[in-house]
Amino acid sequence: MKLGFIHLSIAVILISCGESEQHNPSPEITLEDTTNKTVEEAKNIVEPTPCQETLLAKNSDSFTCLDYGDSIIYSYENYTVKTSPHPEYNGSIIEIRYHKYGSKVIVGKENSAFFMGLYGDNAIIDAGTGQIRQLTILDAIVTDRTYFKDSYVNDLRIENGFLYLEQPIEEEYVNPKPECPEKFKGMEDYIGYVGVYQYDFKSKSLAFTGEYKCEYFE
Repeated sequence: MKLGFIHLSIAVILISCGESEQHNPSPEITLEDTTNKTVEEAKNIVEPTPCQETLLAKNSDSFTCLDYGDSIIYSYENYTVKTSPHPEYNGSIIEIRYHKYGSKVIVGKENSAFFMGLYGDNAIIDAGTGQIRQLTILDAIVTDRTYFKDSYVNDLRIENGFLYLEQPIEEEYVNPKPECPEKFKGMEDYIGYVGVYQYDFKSKSLAFTGEYKCEYFE
């Protein structure tokens, strides 16, 4: 009888151990999901690296930038901007979130765009693939509020509340014609002219500075 009791006790112990193993929960996965991804997708998130990208609008608002592989996040004092490669065209889909209201402005969903920076509540957007490109200045808070849209070439810079840009001008309207740099000699068939303009962020207006420049056009 004692032997049977011992066998029975061992069986109870083994069953108890088995039940304990079956009900022991697996370690919980704790992943901070900041991009609305599923847990399986979140497992594959690449550790972000600081961006090497330099925005073309010189003196635009300062930011910090992280590259997540499939997107780039620009962090500003009042905004967060996310750029993701467009699935069909060269360029990006741009999402601009305003921290205070949680509003979101999306740019480039149809034809793609390039993020050029923020200046206050103004979003500076570039589009195109050639030398002559399109510049758009948008309200960064309100969707579909465009302040300025026109062609331009070369770099953009901001000084004292003005955005300086260069626009192609037909030769007949250039007076007086500027003296072209030495580097353009022998390329006269490809030389044209641009005018330097300034966009006033406060009044939302464009004015000619009176300066002309020679420009090589492909």
